[in-house]
Amino acid sequence: MTTFTGTSAIALTWGTAGACRGVFVERVRDRCRVVRSWEGATSAERSLAEVLAEGLRALAPTSSTVVVAGSVDFGSGFVDVEMPVLRPDELRSALVFELRRCAPIPEEKLVWGYRVLPGGSGPRRVVRVYYLRQAVWERCLSDLSGLVHSLDLVVPPAAALDPVLARTPVALPGPGGESFLYLPGEGGRRQVQPLPSPAVAPQALFGLGAAPLEAAVLVPGPLGEKPVERQAEFAPTVLLGMYGLSQTFAADRRTGLDLPYELRSRRHRQSQLLAVALVVYIAAVGLYGLAKVYGERQGLYARLHRERVQLESDIEAANRQLDQDQAKLIEQLRGETADLAEPRPTMAAALVEITRRVGAAGWCTSFRWNEGAIGIQLRESQELPDLELILEQSPVLGDVRQESKKVQAGVIDRKVEMNARYDIGDEQSAPPPAPTTPVPPADEGYDEAVDDAAAPAAPPEGGLPREQAEPSSGLRPTRPGVRLRPRPAMPGVGQPAMPRSQPVPAQAVPPPPAPPPPAPIPQIK
Repeated sequence: MTTFTGTSAIALTWGTAGACRGVFVERVRDRCRVVRSWEGATSAERSLAEVLAEGLRALAPTSSTVVVAGSVDFGSGFVDVEMPVLRPDELRSALVFELRRCAPIPEEKLVWGYRVLPGGSGPRRVVRVYYLRQAVWERCLSDLSGLVHSLDLVVPPAAALDPVLARTPVALPGPGGESFLYLPGEGGRRQVQPLPSPAVAPQALFGLGAAPLEAAVLVPGPLGEKPVERQAEFAPTVLLGMYGLSQTFAADRRTGLDLPYELRSRRHRQSQLLAVALVVYIAAVGLYGLAKVYGERQGLYARLHRERVQLESDIEAANRQLDQDQAKLIEQLRGETADLAEPRPTMAAALVEITRRVGAAGWCTSFRWNEGAIGIQLRESQELPDLELILEQSPVLGDVRQESKKVQAGVIDRKVEMNARYDIGDEQSAPPPAPTTPVPPADEGYDEAVDDAAAPAAPPEGGLPREQAEPSSGLRPTRPGVRLRPRPAMPGVGQPAMPRSQPVPAQAVPPPPAPPPPAPIPQIK
């Protein structure tokens, strides 16, 4: 059974003889009812386009009324083909091949459209392809030129069958005054047969017989009062009106014959204009809001920029004032600390004092000076008892502490830290102990490696003892009681190695003079 979804529809038909007919059909629940009808004819004063335009005005369409038009003697044809389920573009390409195979004239000279018939299930469905000559289509558009912006679809009445009047035999007029019988077949197809006379037609037939407009889904309305012959003439028009209300009409508009822009319906024009106006209004409001927000942002940015410039100028002024205050404070602190500077022994005096107090019993393998902080690595062939006390009793050394002590093969390595400073408070200084002569084992010797670059520079004569101020020959003196091992000769360099020397007798070293008393400590005011 046909499902109607439209509200109202107008159908217009015409023939080559100039007879024009129209009906206004509306949906009443699941049936269609003919509300009003119209018929007219061409004359020498009125063309077919003018007559059809007059008929459309007489039927009084509303803004939602669908308008369908078709000629009863188009000279058109259609073919039902079974196709697989394809996309619209693929389906149209496949139908071109079927049209070339089935149409009696070349595809280039045809204008065609198609409808996918409802009710199909599975991977295949039935598609109805209808076509007409290009010349006939151009003449048809000329006849419809008076219906400006009014048409939804132009289709032959026979191609509008199914689902309208499905499984119902239908008789429709054709070109040359002939009638054709459209019998329902398998899968929604239609079998077309010429109908030579109404006498051989089936009794249950739409378009011929005693009740040409009798159908379960149709209420003829005022057409039911007309004579039977007149009702049969309105059968193609009523068929198109019912098709305009069917559920497949909206999809068939997209696949049907392509109408020129000037004939296409401009339905819901007011709604479209209202929608466009709303879009423009929303866009204008949005732009205004954006402009307002942009202006506020620009004002905020300008205010922040002014504040930033003001802060930068304030910071520069504060920095200049701070620089001046800091310069004054630094100068004041420099003047105050100049009187509080505590005198400190020099590095040369500290080095001489360490040498005097260690004596010949040991020697420094490393010496480190850092703003009065002294670190020495002391190597002793004979252990000096109370080394820390001996160094602490110096008037120019203090805070002596032994960091490490290591004894290996009779040699003692010590790491000692101290500060170069004058005695303070109740500290008392003492002269260095009397030097002693270390006695090495009988067979002990050592390789004398003189490193001129590593030898400490002699301090000036003004602040050192006489024996320390004497010029040095660049060689370290021979240690008492130690035999020197000759240095091996190097090929091609210098003279042959000297024979081993005899032991040098130990000599007494006179004690150095007492150091000067420390300078008085200034009183801090």
